[in-house]
Amino acid sequence: MTPKQLEENLDEEIHTFSKEIMFLVDSKGEEYLTNYDIEDIGRQVFYTLMEFKNHMVKYAKENR
Repeated sequence: MTPKQLEENLDEEIHTFSKEIMFLVDSKGEEYLTNYDIEDIGRQVFYTLMEFKNHMVKYAKENR
């Protein structure tokens, strides 16, 4: 994996995260987010960070 490919992968994860969060918030149609909504956002942050880690570890292993 090249640095450019790593950047593209991370950009894709950011884009996916953004779409998921916008969907979660926009689909509620409520004035306030509930605890469940906040937990969903937390899960999305976790998933995104895990994907970032996976991409960076793969990059590091391939470019020793």
